[in-house]
Amino acid sequence: MWLPVHGCALPLPLRSPQRCGVRQFGPKPSPLWIKCSADPQLAWILLIGGPEAIAEFALARHELSRCAFEKKHWMTFVHSAHRIYDRQAKREAIERERQPKPLTWEERRQILIQRDEQRRAQYVLERSWDKPSAPCPRRLTLSERMERSYRRRRYLVKGQ
Repeated sequence: MWLPVHGCALPLPLRSPQRCGVRQFGPKPSPLWIKCSADPQLAWILLIGGPEAIAEFALARHELSRCAFEKKHWMTFVHSAHRIYDRQAKREAIERERQPKPLTWEERRQILIQRDEQRRAQYVLERSWDKPSAPCPRRLTLSERMERSYRRRRYLVKGQ
């Protein structure tokens, strides 16, 4: 270990060979993935039976082991397998919800009836637009407006 020369009172930690190289950021791989990538038997069980079969295998190994450390190791393995199984189950449930389920004859019949009613209502609405509306009143000419105002004034004057 070298002495600090950059003004820090504490020395830097020892470097280990595991920490050398490019640090990989992001989520850590699960113990299930690490173990299955190293052990061909577990990889085969995962391929054939999925995470649930791996959890069963790990529980059996947990019951057979005598060492406390090994029991703890297999239990973490079981927990990670269950977590992965839960994620897969949720993903499959979401995919099942997205897929449209086949309609029964009654449902299809109701949809056809609703479409027909909408088409008929739209046809009636279009026909009502085609009808001519009531004619607009004719605009008065200047002489007619002046005549009305003259009569109005005359009426007001007479009433006093």
